[in-house]
Amino acid sequence: MTPGTWSYRRDARGSLALFGPTGSDAGLTIRCDMAARQIYLSRSGAAVTPLTIRTTSTTRAIAVQSTGGTPPYVAAAFAATDPLLDAMAFSRGRFVIQQPTAPTLVIPPYAEVGRVVQDCR
Repeated sequence: MTPGTWSYRRDARGSLALFGPTGSDAGLTIRCDMAARQIYLSRSGAAVTPLTIRTTSTTRAIAVQSTGGTPPYVAAAFAATDPLLDAMAFSRGRFVIQQPTAPTLVIPPYAEVGRVVQDCR
């Protein structure tokens, strides 16, 4: 497992789940944009090579774009009803995010993932 823990918070745009070591920038974020009814998955790093997300039931490659911020992150947008989000929330034990130019993330599917997804539905 990748070291870290999940945290959840709400803001004016919607809700946000962050994963990473306590006291550090998140390595992975899942954000609900309530106005757009979209989920944004972001991981730290600047490379815009596709991410591969592996869950117990699904594997999918997704294109990402740079968010242009500091520190650098890349992100992908999903419709709130995308089945991949449910696969991540209900994966047994973990889900995996791979990118050829970055360390593989092995993430526990804690309740924060499902909570952000449900917030957008």
